[in-house]
Amino acid sequence: MKADEIVKKILSGLEKNDGCRRKHANFWNFVEKSVKESGIADQACYEISNIYESELISWGPAENDPPDVEFNFKNGQTVAVEITELVNQNAIEIQIKNPERYSDELFRFDYPVAVEELNRILVEKEEKMRSVESLYSESILLIHTDEFLLDSDLFIGKESEIFKRSSEVFKHAFLLFSYEPLKKCCPILKLL
Repeated sequence: MKADEIVKKILSGLEKNDGCRRKHANFWNFVEKSVKESGIADQACYEISNIYESELISWGPAENDPPDVEFNFKNGQTVAVEITELVNQNAIEIQIKNPERYSDELFRFDYPVAVEELNRILVEKEEKMRSVESLYSESILLIHTDEFLLDSDLFIGKESEIFKRSSEVFKHAFLLFSYEPLKKCCPILKLL
């Protein structure tokens, strides 16, 4: 998919997003799943490309899900990228159905809860990818978050401590944060 096509889809999706009921942790949230995943993959493209010693020749949505996105390198490697979200599901539900309790829920999803959830996500996504992992040179887990209490500074220096074990499926895992004004970027940390 070309950059101008992605931009057009993102802008169209933003217009539709204004009507969505979900407002919690929605920095990366788009109406169309493929647009959301393309935007997230685009943000991580530089970091993912730097891992491999070959030129990235193309990337885009995978033909079948899983994975969400495929990266193709000049040396013939095809890398599967599974994209998921680190989010407080209770906060989403409360924000929509019981807004008066929403602010209380925001403060329940802190660093220790996030680490537990990251480990749960790893196990869940490994199970999902097992059936297709042999089709790819390697697999990457890309997790994005826009949680109120989570910023990249909480995780810096602790990357190797996040997961309780190495992954059986994913060669690498990244955590992508929403825009952090003080850093003027969307930080991305390599966890595996």
